[in-house]
Amino acid sequence: MRPRKAANGLLIIVSLLALIAFVGCDLAGYDITEDTDVLSRGKPAASTKAPKDEPIPPVIYSGAEGEVIPVDSTDQYETRWEEGDPRYRLLADTNDDGIVEAWEVVTENATHALVGEKFIGYYSSTFSLWAGQDNFAGDVTISNGLDGVTLSVDTTGSADIAEYHIYTYTSEGDLPDKRPAPGQAPYVVEGLDADSFEIFFSFEELGGTVDTTYYFIIHAALADDAEGGSETSLAGETAYVAGEDLPDFNGKGAWFYVVSYSAVPYFEPIIVELDNSGDGDGDGDDDVVNLDEETAYAGNTAGDGSSWWYYIDASADDFDEGTQFAIYAGQKIVPGAYVMYAKEAGILSITFGENMSLQGVDEPIKINGYEEIPDRRPNSGNFPYKFESYNEEGLYVDTWDYLIVHFDAEVTGLEE
Repeated sequence: MRPRKAANGLLIIVSLLALIAFVGCDLAGYDITEDTDVLSRGKPAASTKAPKDEPIPPVIYSGAEGEVIPVDSTDQYETRWEEGDPRYRLLADTNDDGIVEAWEVVTENATHALVGEKFIGYYSSTFSLWAGQDNFAGDVTISNGLDGVTLSVDTTGSADIAEYHIYTYTSEGDLPDKRPAPGQAPYVVEGLDADSFEIFFSFEELGGTVDTTYYFIIHAALADDAEGGSETSLAGETAYVAGEDLPDFNGKGAWFYVVSYSAVPYFEPIIVELDNSGDGDGDGDDDVVNLDEETAYAGNTAGDGSSWWYYIDASADDFDEGTQFAIYAGQKIVPGAYVMYAKEAGILSITFGENMSLQGVDEPIKINGYEEIPDRRPNSGNFPYKFESYNEEGLYVDTWDYLIVHFDAEVTGLEE
């Protein structure tokens, strides 16, 4: 009888297990809804885990204004400030030292005027390369010209650069909130093994212009310094570019840094001396001298013949495109007025100054170029280059060894 009981008991246990297995299989893919008693197939219940922390925006390091990177003389241009312009300022030698600075601003008894500005170049920005998050590993400079941005990295004697990876952005909103994979960067150079590198990005490939603010994630993998210039080696470290001061990583996950760069132009003021022949009370009434209509020529050499004229001699092999050629009216120099000739580009730039303007006639600027200078003054009415006005980008007159530049001008304050 005992074996029978055991068999009966075993049968009951097997039956219960089969029932449990059957119920488990039947209900595994179903959820019971709150509104009905029927079974409906659905997704597993939502996770009850705590939500992840909100992404932390990356810290963006902006470089300080560094040295001025001059542009080529052919790229320089000048702007004239009219008196009604809110930027117009009267200047004076307030220190009586014979030097007028742009910040010596006065409203009465002005001896000089700021009539314009000359574009010289752009400020560069300076950063540092930081290895292992907070070990200084090198100097970094970002600068730009008219066509794009140049990045220069120079390491210390503690390491060489084995490879680098660079991400670029034109919007702060596109920056990642965690470290992007270096190997997937759009700019990757491997097997470099050098203590410095330089890379140029055109504005076109960056997707911006000279006025755009750019953001960079610049990563470098460091290797042993080939020259062994430091007792402390940073070989094997990961490095990112950040500010010159010790950076602070406040995010979560793998550390990384972001830098921004904006083209900051540098202008040199154009200052001319005023003709204060009135009573000097600064009221502007009796200090104004009427402008006289004169024929004017620009140049550094007097022409031959019975009539006076001047021309620009640009024939020298080492011709300096930064030379300022005076403007003569009535055979006298007009203070503060001059022209510059970017010969290679064929561009003539003009600064009229405070004492000169164009007459209200048709084509007051007439220019002609020569391979050999005439032996007498030519008729400017036949010149091929004629202009109604002057634009700030300069006048295109082609490339010549000699130029004759004629103006129908209104002038005052002529030097004796």
